[in-house]
Amino acid sequence: MDLKEKFADLGCCNEQNSTITSYVVNDLNKRKRMYLVNCHYSEKLERLYLSAKKTPDSEYNIYLPISSKESLPYSILNKYVNVLSENALEKSIVLAFCTQDTKCIYYRLKEGLPE
Repeated sequence: MDLKEKFADLGCCNEQNSTITSYVVNDLNKRKRMYLVNCHYSEKLERLYLSAKKTPDSEYNIYLPISSKESLPYSILNKYVNVLSENALEKSIVLAFCTQDTKCIYYRLKEGLPE
């Protein structure tokens, strides 16, 4: 089963979100060499997101794949942090911005982001 089929099984019907998430999965696995990269689907956000560890013993980080062309107002960023880290001790996520040529840039976003 390829990644896009897996994403569809999780509930994602958005082709662009599936494509960008595929880029991030590959980047986390191959370039960043992260451990236990898992894919999830948020029905609240209607988006795919990933969990992964930097080392086998570290805590999971939450990665949200985003197109570099996507507009992200404060209210949306705040919603992403609150929904995706609602069960975490530290309210933070990592935005994974992807360009059309599959480059990924990562930014940590924490609760309390000033407007």
